[in-house]
Amino acid sequence: GGGSGPSAPALAGGTLHTLYLAGNCIGEEGTHALASVIRGGCGLRRLHLTGNGIGPDGVKALTEAIAEDEIRRGSLDAPENDSDGDAIFTDDMGGTPSRASPLLSQRSGMQELFLGGTGMGQSGCISVSRMLEHSISLRVLSLANCSIRDEEMAVLSASIKQSGSRLPLEALQLSFNEITSVGLESLARALWNSTTLRELRLDNNSIGDQGAHIVSSLLNSATRLEKIDLGFNSIGSGGMKTLMKYVSESTCINWLSVSGNPIDSEAS
Repeated sequence: GGGSGPSAPALAGGTLHTLYLAGNCIGEEGTHALASVIRGGCGLRRLHLTGNGIGPDGVKALTEAIAEDEIRRGSLDAPENDSDGDAIFTDDMGGTPSRASPLLSQRSGMQELFLGGTGMGQSGCISVSRMLEHSISLRVLSLANCSIRDEEMAVLSASIKQSGSRLPLEALQLSFNEITSVGLESLARALWNSTTLRELRLDNNSIGDQGAHIVSSLLNSATRLEKIDLGFNSIGSGGMKTLMKYVSESTCINWLSVSGNPIDSEAS
């Protein structure tokens, strides 16, 4: 639907760093207005648009603005060292942050972007992928309930892989999509040897036993991965046994959800 976004004067001052608009009806028109302000360098760092029907055109306008803002801030420069603090992790439903963040540099671009349930479609996923190729600030990306299939996952994964260590991604939320082990394999290749990823949410997809094997292998490579959600993925006994073996050997994993999978006594 239509709707309108926050007014330009409310954001243009540069003091507002977090904007929570989840579950509203800002529509494409409101998103274009928001994109215009971001393009002007408003200093927004955390944006929650979950559940807004902004569609592929709204996502395109928004992600292009974020990319332009990153380039304007100097996307070829190395991101500032924040080893003394971590990005804020929240779930896509706006849960309480599980990790505090220090004051961010004035040079920081968009750090947390929540686009779940926005009806972005395939073209919207392509727009997000293009944004990732320019981002040096994004730490949390949520694309839950975006009808992402293996084809879209391959495009997103290619951009993540191309960005390499320049993209400081710490949390990736892909819940409630249509990803199978095929799409997961492309993602795992992109995240291989990641030194930043700490949270991976893949619940309510269709990765199956093969996907569990892929995640198990990733545990040996993504050495800072702490939190994994694989709930409701049709993972059987074989996949679960492999997963549990690798989790038990991991020195980093401290949170794992496998709810809604057919676990029997053999797997447990």
